[in-house]
Amino acid sequence: MKNANGNSRDGQRFSIVQGFFCAALLLAGLTAACGGGGGTVAPPPPTGMYSLSSLSGSYAFTMTGEDGSGDPIIRIGSFQADGAGNITAAIEDVNDSGTIDQFLFTPAPTSVYTMNGDGKGVLTLVHPDAVVAGTNDVFTFTITLTSTSGGLMIETDGSSTMSGTFTKQSITANFAPSYAFDTSGVDLNLGASESIVGAFTTNGTSAVTGGTLDDNDAATPSGPSPIGAGTLALDPTYGSQYGRGSFQINTTIGGQIFSLTFEFYVVDGNHLYFVEEDVSGKATAGTATAQSAVPTSVAQLNGNFVLAVGGGTFNQGLFGPLTRAAVVAPNGNGALTSAVLDQNFSNGPSVFPASGSSISAAAYTIDASGDGRGTLSFTDVKSGFQFVYVFYLATASQGYIQDDSGATTADGSLTAQTANLSSSSIAGNYAFNWSGINADSGNEEDFVGVFTIPSGGGAITNGVVDFVQLPIKNPHADQVLTGTFTLNGTGTGAGAAASTLQLVSPNADAPTANFHVYAISDTSFILVGTDTTRVVIGPLQLQQ
Repeated sequence: MKNANGNSRDGQRFSIVQGFFCAALLLAGLTAACGGGGGTVAPPPPTGMYSLSSLSGSYAFTMTGEDGSGDPIIRIGSFQADGAGNITAAIEDVNDSGTIDQFLFTPAPTSVYTMNGDGKGVLTLVHPDAVVAGTNDVFTFTITLTSTSGGLMIETDGSSTMSGTFTKQSITANFAPSYAFDTSGVDLNLGASESIVGAFTTNGTSAVTGGTLDDNDAATPSGPSPIGAGTLALDPTYGSQYGRGSFQINTTIGGQIFSLTFEFYVVDGNHLYFVEEDVSGKATAGTATAQSAVPTSVAQLNGNFVLAVGGGTFNQGLFGPLTRAAVVAPNGNGALTSAVLDQNFSNGPSVFPASGSSISAAAYTIDASGDGRGTLSFTDVKSGFQFVYVFYLATASQGYIQDDSGATTADGSLTAQTANLSSSSIAGNYAFNWSGINADSGNEEDFVGVFTIPSGGGAITNGVVDFVQLPIKNPHADQVLTGTFTLNGTGTGAGAAASTLQLVSPNADAPTANFHVYAISDTSFILVGTDTTRVVIGPLQLQQ
């Protein structure tokens, strides 16, 4: 899919740092279509440990995707649930292809939620229409709890196609001394993807005081660029209730001065969700995580790490969707002892190093300045392709990463791998979400649901999924989900050595979805699609 500038938008909305990645009018009569199904097999009755009371308190949310025209759209905000099915207050900020809006939602009985025992429910948010007096705009989301502290969500009212996360808030006016951050989306001026990763410092209450960032705009990496002084403050009207505020990043890239303004929602003193709302012609969203004990030498980074990114890359002048996931092993001395990577580019899955190949020039660096910045790179000997990354660590075990490999704009997460799975420990109830590009439509698809993995793996049970595949499929709710999970060893492998998951939803376009499963811990995983019918990536989380 190309925009007016001739650049494809495919792959512009892939982000693993949960949040990543809005609002549109629910058309009259669309609700009936949103329950669309047509399947002859009903999912099992939902059972589990959750209830209406499992969703109680204030939650920040962040979502990214595409609107009904296929353009990028972002929504972030906060909703307050009373534990009895009512939304007592809610707010959101929206960036729809550079058009900025803010909405206050009408509380219950208009805005409400449901919750099944398996943690899957429906969130309905309603606000007065901004144009037609006396009418309402109604937004519907499927939500899936990973715990009572938050979960995964997709929009299912048919007006937009998007995925995101929601997290319980502990609102504070005190900010961390420094944050690592990642923001990504679309540079509307160029019609191309953009990613920014970096770290900024604060005075704790009212100002950004400095920092460093790396920008990758239209597959052109900037290298490290300084962050100057900027503002940081809670909103005097909505800050105390919702955690809403704004901050400014001032920087110079390639001799050009940029003043980037973001609206944020406090998750807690260590985490922020934010969306870009300046006049620079950008539609980006991101997250920030407080820094602590950040490595300052290569000796402080060792062991296995899971790298996962989504975005796009150019090939013969076209920008196609891209996902990459890998396990890399820094040795504490500046070298990577191993690197194995899954890639799916424009529906062409592959593994590096391929059969008969190997990895060379595998190295990493850590900046001594204490800003958490580092680089890693390795080359596939057979193809000669060099994989190049820059990252900013929040701690010695997690951070944000940007893919600066040739002709690529992508970003995501870098996380220490602590998993050590067994046939018995893999058993449990799981929530999942994937988002990416459907090959048949050329547009985004979003899936969210739950299933149970039995002891030893094998056929999943209790599977239920909701999905959106506009424009070729109306939103489908409560669809039966079957499939098989296969544990490979202790679950820590990558590429051909990775564990695998196959999920089947009969009423979906391309009903069968295959994944390599990258285990971060015994409870947290990354799903990277390995099909030619879709380029997708997303989280798999043990429910707790």
